[in-house]
Amino acid sequence: MFKGFKVDLYLKEDAIFEKFYRIGIESYEQYKSEIKKTLDSFLFHDGSLNGSKIQENWFPDLNFDLFISHSHKNQKLAIYLAGWLESRFNIKSFVDSCIWGNSEDLLQTINDNYSWSSPLKETYSYNQVNFASSHVHMMLSTALSMMMDKTECLFFLRTPQSVKPYKDLDLTDSPWIYAEIAISKTLRENIPDRLKKLPLTESRKIFASADQEKKLKINYNLDLSHLVFLNYETIFNKWAKGKYNNKFEALNALYEL
Repeated sequence: MFKGFKVDLYLKEDAIFEKFYRIGIESYEQYKSEIKKTLDSFLFHDGSLNGSKIQENWFPDLNFDLFISHSHKNQKLAIYLAGWLESRFNIKSFVDSCIWGNSEDLLQTINDNYSWSSPLKETYSYNQVNFASSHVHMMLSTALSMMMDKTECLFFLRTPQSVKPYKDLDLTDSPWIYAEIAISKTLRENIPDRLKKLPLTESRKIFASADQEKKLKINYNLDLSHLVFLNYETIFNKWAKGKYNNKFEALNALYEL
């Protein structure tokens, strides 16, 4: 990954929003289907699961330019943004919720095959379910790290659903958002070859350096200091107004905002 952005974006769901959402959902469903087919091919072999194969191939031969991290409550906004980026710049976005449903399907299949507490298959074993969950979540976290490392940049949708400000802290109750932001901070900086040939500008020099029931709630401190701030003005009134010959020129311009 080369660069990350925290994106404050609030959009009215009007006809234009729906237009780009439809473009995004078409790609989203296609990617999700391809990921599911790949996972299904590694589910059971000789009575066991090949965890390494699953995490290595969780995301099949799919190439993306940008990784969109978001709260599940902002899924529609994330898909809209992916559709707009594809339509405007031909930038391919990986929307992280593409895989949440598939991870739950994988966990359900494992539990249905291995986690029953008795041969009658009436209830799951608590210990077996926890054991399966720990493996699936570990594989998912590793696969997400690999995908983030392959993409060129990250958009984190910083919304009231994903971040809860507390004094001078940003908090999140999503372990997956916490994990993705932590991963984005520790990933190697992978400068695209095309940018290595360009003189460093000042901006690139700087960069180079869920009701009434009682529920378990855990909050994590979210360090967003390494992400560059974007909002509607910078995305739509600055970046989108430029004239670019291809997606790489558009991405180069994004890094200079």
